[in-house]
Amino acid sequence: MEIKILNRVIYPFLFIGLLFGCAAWRNRFYLSDIGFSMRLPENWKQGVPKVNGKSWMLQREGECFFSSKDKYLPYGKVTAISLKGKNWKEYVAKELSFGEKSKTFQLWGRTSRKGGRIIKMEVKKVPEKKLIYKREIKVSGLKGIEALVEDSSLKFLILYILKDIQIIRVEFDFPKKEFSKYMPSVHKCIQSIRIQ
Repeated sequence: MEIKILNRVIYPFLFIGLLFGCAAWRNRFYLSDIGFSMRLPENWKQGVPKVNGKSWMLQREGECFFSSKDKYLPYGKVTAISLKGKNWKEYVAKELSFGEKSKTFQLWGRTSRKGGRIIKMEVKKVPEKKLIYKREIKVSGLKGIEALVEDSSLKFLILYILKDIQIIRVEFDFPKKEFSKYMPSVHKCIQSIRIQ
């Protein structure tokens, strides 16, 4: 009699729980070599860029995630960076320093006339990317920094998460005009990050 109760009551609930559990985990991003997982926005997939660099290929344990196999944007990427004795906050500050100063480059050349003199010309380069904000956060119980960066057409939300002697860098890239549309799902992704 007890076995019949198990068969009729408990096993169906166990099956339904397993079914929902698998469905919930189906849309997750995993990189097992660094112990990283994150829930992806609905219909996003994990993979790698195709050789043409304009579309995506599904791949388990791929370092990228994307909304459509045929559209390059929006997408994201997760990488692990070894600190090799460097201070992690200094590393992040250096990586995000591109927007703070214009760099001056010197070009050397000769005039086209025979026996021409050597000329020196200075060209100032305007930074292509600009840092909007940078703030300290906690991700999966670990120290982190969140930064928002933009250029003329894109916005980049970048997380730097300190894990032991490495930084796990999570980057989300969006067309500037569509950025606000994706932000609610991006924040859900960030809240779902688990690092072991």
